[in-house]
Amino acid sequence: MVVQTESGGEPVTKSGPYFGNGVSAVLDYEFPVLVETELEVRRLNASGTETVLALTTHYTVQDVGVETGGTITLVDPATDFPTGTQIVILYDGEFDQNVRYSSQGGVDLALFEDSLDSQMMHLRQLKEEVDRSVKTDAFGAVDVDTLVANVNALAAIEADVSTVAGIAPNVTTVAGIAGDVTAVAAIAGDVSAVAAGVTLAENATTIVLTGGTSTAYTLAAAVTITAYEAGQLFLLRLHTDTGVDATFNVDGLGAKDLKWYDNASALTGTLAGEWQEGQIVAVVYDGTRFVIATQQLFENTLVAVGGPAVPADLVVLSAGGVNESVTVTELFEAIDGLAVDGTPDGSADYVMTFDDDAGTVKKVLFGGLGGQALLHVREEQASGVNGGTSTSGSFQTRVLNTVKTNEITGASLAANVITLPAGTYWVEAGCVARRAQNQKSRLRNTTDATTAVVGLNTNVNTDDTSENTMIAPCSGRFTIAGAKAFELQHQVELGLATIGLGAAAAFGEVEVYSDVKIWKVL
Repeated sequence: MVVQTESGGEPVTKSGPYFGNGVSAVLDYEFPVLVETELEVRRLNASGTETVLALTTHYTVQDVGVETGGTITLVDPATDFPTGTQIVILYDGEFDQNVRYSSQGGVDLALFEDSLDSQMMHLRQLKEEVDRSVKTDAFGAVDVDTLVANVNALAAIEADVSTVAGIAPNVTTVAGIAGDVTAVAAIAGDVSAVAAGVTLAENATTIVLTGGTSTAYTLAAAVTITAYEAGQLFLLRLHTDTGVDATFNVDGLGAKDLKWYDNASALTGTLAGEWQEGQIVAVVYDGTRFVIATQQLFENTLVAVGGPAVPADLVVLSAGGVNESVTVTELFEAIDGLAVDGTPDGSADYVMTFDDDAGTVKKVLFGGLGGQALLHVREEQASGVNGGTSTSGSFQTRVLNTVKTNEITGASLAANVITLPAGTYWVEAGCVARRAQNQKSRLRNTTDATTAVVGLNTNVNTDDTSENTMIAPCSGRFTIAGAKAFELQHQVELGLATIGLGAAAAFGEVEVYSDVKIWKVL
């Protein structure tokens, strides 16, 4: 048998790799073997693990003794050669010499040739393995023992080598800026100082909720600190009102007194409730204690910083625990820049006031009769038309037939009846009478059959020849919980036909005999 080399002159003792698909069963080997057992079939799975397949169990061999090689057939390709696996076929003959010739004995040339073929295949096997081995340079000074030691050392740090390989681009980048790395190393102290400054800035600008109790506050800083240093500043939101002489402990480094400067610039301990739950407070470590850098404020208040001794040009607004310092000028400039409400409805227009009893700022509906929502109705008749006949003995409903102004949402006038929504109101009303003697007006809640406001007593001359006319005024404040109906009612002691409820002036303008103005104040 002729043992040939491949076209490049190298011996053939390995075929493959072949790539699995779970279907292919027949694979070629491109070198001769004398027996089936001289083949070794290795499989590499997707995770990188090699397995030597067993003859007969996993494959069978065809074409033994053929100079150009032959094939193997996989028993179960779906299991032994699935997608993602690879197979190589290697020559792996036994290193034995089983041919013996005796002196002057006969020579079996075929057996002699098989022996030579076997030796050649072994040489080819060794060359294939040597070619895959680690070798030193012919001129190198490293001996094999040193090389092995280095390989073992690399094996011991395989995970680290894999990690570095995974960041190879970063390693290349760092190598390209080696000069900058050296420069940074030379200013390591400055870099550490910058890092400390970043920590200080982060803690000074990040609001953190306190823990602990009202007299022993604790805080987990936004950026953990390992020691107290003068100048450290922390921005915190109190989880509970302060107690008497509270302490402050950051990151478990130890409790320090919590102080603040009073209006006399004297350091003093905290008092009960002096700073309230939800309030944002800045505290600074002065090397001995923590000092509150936020002026004493209470939620939703408007106060002058520094007390009466300081001109009240600087105010601090505190709402929901968030404090903002502005000058009075800035405050009013901001107010001046607000949109103008040209038609206030009286139900959602407010001004800010200070409740001295409660010690807090409150919002109230816009005050002052000229600023509240107004309903103005009255009786109007054509010029020259008298007011009508007055009757004595009981209140009679006065005519209201004209709406002059209605700014109150939900208010209306129909058939002498005024309808008002829930709220608090101020009324000013009046109606005229002639020769009525004693008279009185009232605003009557006809829904509940109660009097909302009763007017003043007035008297008109009872001389039958007198033409005196008197107004019966009615004014006052009242509150209703829901929508109600009202009438302006009027009672006289003496009735008078035609002009008892007012005589026409006939001046060319409408005649007015009753008038009601109602402002919604709350």
